[in-house]
Amino acid sequence: MYFVWFDGDRRRGPHLKLTDAITAYADKFGKQPVICLASHQDASAIVSHSRRPPIAIRGADFISRNTYYLGADEELTAVEDLRTCAA
Repeated sequence: MYFVWFDGDRRRGPHLKLTDAITAYADKFGKQPVICLASHQDASAIVSHSRRPPIAIRGADFISRNTYYLGADEELTAVEDLRTCAA
């Protein structure tokens, strides 16, 4: 199951929005997420930023801009399984 975060503020970069999402996830679940799914455009911007959060970032076609899906180990394993099946 993923925690979904949306932040439509155009004045803030995706890496700052993801940082807010990570904080909200940690407040809610008491642990840090290990993976974030985002739009390809947001994922590219986050990965190339020098102050990128320490989390696995994956781009996904079905996710809209400014929306972040955060999860734990089970979700990371599921994403890797999907990538293996698609190959």
